[in-house]
Amino acid sequence: CHINILEPVWRFFAVCIAVLVLSVMAKKDSDGAVNIFGSQMRIVISDSMAKCDETDVSNYEIKDIPVKSVVFIQTVPEDETQAKAWYEQLKVGDVLTFKYVYGGSQDTITHRIISIDGTVITLAGDNKSSQDGYLTQVIDYSQDTANYVIGKVTGTSYFLGLAITALKSPVGIICIVIVPC
Repeated sequence: CHINILEPVWRFFAVCIAVLVLSVMAKKDSDGAVNIFGSQMRIVISDSMAKCDETDVSNYEIKDIPVKSVVFIQTVPEDETQAKAWYEQLKVGDVLTFKYVYGGSQDTITHRIISIDGTVITLAGDNKSSQDGYLTQVIDYSQDTANYVIGKVTGTSYFLGLAITALKSPVGIICIVIVPC
């Protein structure tokens, strides 16, 4: 039986290099969001979409978004005709990332659509035990307001989020880059 001890080390370095390449290739928006391969990437900083027994998400594509996960967002098209068609494709259960004004400040939020009535979308977090899990947001995408949809979440990655979060911290840079070198 032959065991290659260096294989896990090479895999670790491959992941580190991939995360480093993604970090270098990524372009940032004015609000700090990363755009790569046609999708926007953001890191989740709230537990409002974390798994909760009080919310049944079994029939939805996106089921759980823990804190520090990366969400991949298909942004709303800039062309009005394409944007209208994009909005018409949305359905209850889809997860959107959007800008919303709370108490004078505008926050970026990722929540699930709980109802659609014409051009009015109502959203809420899945985690009902979360501090902001009971809040709902209402966006009328036909009106030009401070509340607007950035895009639809098409995928998530908890492990990529952890790697990026680690690389952003001084301790993570020391442990992942400097010590192995």
